Amino acid sequence: MPGNKRPNRKKGKGKSSKVSGIIGRLKSKKYRYLKQFKDDMAYLEKLDKDTWLARFQLNSMITLTTFDEVREGFLRSLAALNRWPDTRDAYDFNVVTSSITLGVLIFHIAKVAETEILQELQHAAFMSVVCARIRNRDETIPPANIQVVREGLTLSQKLMEAAYDDDRQAFISALYENTPEYLERHPEAIERHMRMALGKNYERVIQWDREDAKQWQAEAQ
Repeated sequence: MPGNKRPNRKKGKGKSSKVSGIIGRLKSKKYRYLKQFKDDMAYLEKLDKDTWLARFQLNSMITLTTFDEVREGFLRSLAALNRWPDTRDAYDFNVVTSSITLGVLIFHIAKVAETEILQELQHAAFMSVVCARIRNRDETIPPANIQVVREGLTLSQKLMEAAYDDDRQAFISALYENTPEYLERHPEAIERHMRMALGKNYERVIQWDREDAKQWQAEAQ
């Protein structure tokens, strides 16, 4: 970001200096252009993937991407939410739930909000499940239910922006923990995320899933 001017320093040579420069840009919030991010990521991909430094920095850079891209993700979630009254597409429900879950992760990692905000996010996540079940029965979702979810998405975006401004590392960590790559390597995190997102309603949703599974098995026989 402009404002803090530092004296020019002589750049070192070699891989370690190059990686240090990448780390410096990450920490000093200087990824203002996507091309610079892509150039740095391309360099990291050339490093030895078996080294801890290469793996750690590559993962950090991938999850950072750009703030605008993350914001666009929330806009896609809002667009998907607007389709809820007519859609039964699982993507439209999953993308909204993922955005709310990201807000919950940021809350826990960055701690930038009061407990009441977390409760509202958890209520929105639970209402997302309720709305999906209503549409699966081909019934009409009450507008009040959709409004609860919409407010949850708005809170998630506010949490994201607060973390981006006040605790950039927490912002990156939350994004990283919500990526498909992370969840593939840590399948136990899926249940942990569900518990955090649903709060006191977690067991109720799990019971619904068990009942649905029994019903499907009975119908298949």
